[in-house]
Amino acid sequence: MAIHKSHYLSLYQTQAADLSFLNISANDFVIICIADARPSKGIHILLEAMQYLEKEPNIHLLLAGRGIDTAANQQLIQQAPYSSNIHFLGYRTDVPELMAAANVQIQPSVRGEGLPKTVIEAMGMAIPSVVTTTGNNAEIVKDSVSGFVVKTNNTYVIYDNINYIYQHNNNKSAALYRDYAFR
Repeated sequence: MAIHKSHYLSLYQTQAADLSFLNISANDFVIICIADARPSKGIHILLEAMQYLEKEPNIHLLLAGRGIDTAANQQLIQQAPYSSNIHFLGYRTDVPELMAAANVQIQPSVRGEGLPKTVIEAMGMAIPSVVTTTGNNAEIVKDSVSGFVVKTNNTYVIYDNINYIYQHNNNKSAALYRDYAFR
């Protein structure tokens, strides 16, 4: 049995960030991806997945971390149907509050991943994750129970899982997720 990183759950008992400065309401669906951008983090895969969300104007993507707003990523955003709903936040010190405001956390890494802290943070807040098979993600996210585990570089499957969580988003499923995540 592997022993993974430990965290104090009290760190994740926080109020959700007020996202009104981004024109995000309490009824909107929020996707979050937190990473210091490197090509291995797969941000481009997530941005490509956002291109499939043609019929959902109330879905927003928050991208937090250093260096995510590259020219290549900016170009991918312009191809998304709701490009104004994709928000580059840069480096942030309020990550727990941002995570608490999200409905789903995405870790689209394509290679070289260990065990991202953001997956554990999401679990601490009962927020499902969509992660790739690279690194140790699949050891803590139980596919189709506590989130989704997808093969790397699979844009459509990431979109499909976001859409599934969007269609089934309710407080009861979050409570069940939290119960599962910490057994």
